[in-house]
Amino acid sequence: AFIKFRETFMLEVRSWDGECIFSVMDGCRNCELARMALPAQELIRLAQRRNQEFFRSELRVDEQSLRDMPGHAIRTQPPYIAMRLSESRPESSPGEPLAGTKA
Repeated sequence: AFIKFRETFMLEVRSWDGECIFSVMDGCRNCELARMALPAQELIRLAQRRNQEFFRSELRVDEQSLRDMPGHAIRTQPPYIAMRLSESRPESSPGEPLAGTKA
């Protein structure tokens, strides 16, 4: 199933931060179904690219969690995450870049 979110959210990311983890959760069972980890430096690099705002990456799937779901669908392609990334710098604090994501 394809799930699209129209919300925009901002992440404050510094080059020395660790990984940013994007998780797909099963809210009913409170467990992680899939994830993607992106190092902070890579997230900043992606947000600063010119003329390439969109990013797509496969998700690592927790096969056991998916098998445990009632009526789970058979996947024909690996699940992925796609997002639009752009750099945002607050007027009041120049310096280290912040990466904003737009889904």
